[in-house]
Amino acid sequence: MEDSKNEFSRHLRYWRKFCGFSQNSLADEVDLSYRHYNFLENGRSKPSPEAVVKLAKALNLSLKNSNTLLRLAGFAYIYPQTDLQDTSMKLVRKAIDRIVVQQEPYPAVVMSPIGKLITANQASMRIYSQFIELSRLMAFDNVYELFFSNDGLKPYVSNWNDLAPKILSLIRQEVIELDPNNEAFLLYNKLKRSVDMDVDSEKQSASIDQSPIFSMILRKDNLKLSFFSTYTSMGTPLDVTLQNLRIECFYPADEETESFCIGLSAA
Repeated sequence: MEDSKNEFSRHLRYWRKFCGFSQNSLADEVDLSYRHYNFLENGRSKPSPEAVVKLAKALNLSLKNSNTLLRLAGFAYIYPQTDLQDTSMKLVRKAIDRIVVQQEPYPAVVMSPIGKLITANQASMRIYSQFIELSRLMAFDNVYELFFSNDGLKPYVSNWNDLAPKILSLIRQEVIELDPNNEAFLLYNKLKRSVDMDVDSEKQSASIDQSPIFSMILRKDNLKLSFFSTYTSMGTPLDVTLQNLRIECFYPADEETESFCIGLSAA
């Protein structure tokens, strides 16, 4: 029990600092006295379940991390995490399939917050395999690693220097949606090293206006394809699995790209 209390305090301290709160400001946000909050963060007091939920909401934590805080404080989860293959998720799976199929003949991918591929439409395979061999393409199970790897699409993204910091900033925002010290942070740091970003560049990328629209230009020999993409989630679900779905749909940014995609799908 003591270890769990210490873990709760460590997680709470981590997220408070990550979100830029002082102890005073976070205590005010959740209507706790500074003394009581200080005791919570230092493991000298046990929170109520209501206080844990308030803290999680004030810190803008994901449903998964809210559950984690509750567990570490000694309480039961309150947000379900239903397997996407469960029968209760049948309509969700149909909705996802419909989204990616209707996106044809343009790419669409469904992934986790840190890019783990869940599903993609055939257009994604057709178009990206114009730049790298299909066998190499299929070896990637993470969308971000596909775009950041020299063995993936990185050598063919002609606006890489503009796009990479924006993607990193997006991933950095997603990191707060996941447990500290896990694979999300390892992935973020790995991708950041791959673009050799210094501290100032990281700060600059974090300050970039995070529009849900990204532009990407792919070039190989005489082939040039220009896309813009939208990055969305599943509204405001109360299930961990649904909250962790990310859908990226690509659209042609010029007539040449539109014609190429349509022609490729008809071939």
